[in-house]
Amino acid sequence: MHAETDTRVKVIRSRIAAGKAGLSKLQKRLGKSNKALQRLLLRASESFEDLETYFLRVLEKERAPIRSLGEELEIVNQAEFFLSRIAQPQLWVIEEMLAKFGPHSESRG
Repeated sequence: MHAETDTRVKVIRSRIAAGKAGLSKLQKRLGKSNKALQRLLLRASESFEDLETYFLRVLEKERAPIRSLGEELEIVNQAEFFLSRIAQPQLWVIEEMLAKFGPHSESRG
């Protein structure tokens, strides 16, 4: 992996770790009482896992011919997009819902 790619991957990994820590705190706060928010937490958790298992693991696999810097950066750009537009917003929505309605709210309809 190229040095520039490696630096950006480290930043992504730290953002993933922060996201997972946030999900863990929300999980503890929620317990098992709210099934609707539990489903949202599961979806968000899977999104963070997808970043590691799909995007970042692809960069770790050896390939012949070796990926160019441009190819690696394209994968990193896609991972950053997924993180900022899909995974993190899912976490923020759950945090907002808990702040607004509390952990014992119910979904109707």
